[in-house]
Amino acid sequence: PSNKVPGMDFSWEIEDILDRKKIGKQTLYLVTWRGFARELASWIPSQHLNAPELVQAFERLREQPKGKTLSLRVYRIAK
Repeated sequence: PSNKVPGMDFSWEIEDILDRKKIGKQTLYLVTWRGFARELASWIPSQHLNAPELVQAFERLREQPKGKTLSLRVYRIAK
């Protein structure tokens, strides 16, 4: 899936979703970006993350019993 970053004329490739949190009614995902250090991970509001398959994979991973793993695919956010 692709999505232009709101208000910007460029895009980044998401490498991984690390975490999820809620602030009020808003859900945010902590994402890492391909080619950038993990320390530059960003909290992205779910409505700006147009990668439903990646989010679904992350949510399935969270539901896995401890000790089991599930790999995540990388999706590109593009113009």
